[in-house]
Amino acid sequence: MKKCPFCAEEIKDEALVCKHCRMSLSPNVQTNVQASQQPTTKKNKAFAYLLLFFTGGLGGHQFYIGDWRRGVGYIILIILSGVFSAYQELAVSQGALAILGIFLIVDLFQLSKKVDKINGKL
Repeated sequence: MKKCPFCAEEIKDEALVCKHCRMSLSPNVQTNVQASQQPTTKKNKAFAYLLLFFTGGLGGHQFYIGDWRRGVGYIILIILSGVFSAYQELAVSQGALAILGIFLIVDLFQLSKKVDKINGKL
């Protein structure tokens, strides 16, 4: 057994890649193995903005760029707004919609940068 020079975890003597940090242990290969596992598909800004305008309240654009947690948050805000509206709690319902509206306005300005970052341009 030997220690990985990158993460200091114990690995087999004959290992070519560390099973813990996925770094190549070969002297002529300096790249991280995980980098090759990243998706190679490029995201389209125009399509992301179309999703923002047509499915923005449901977080469609967030799911498209891979931010599923924020997309789920948008869906939860819509559901909360509907539930509170059904129970005549209009102030809470309007508050949830106001928060969603603020998020959508922020996305309107930040979506281009997020797509560029995903595509590796930033």
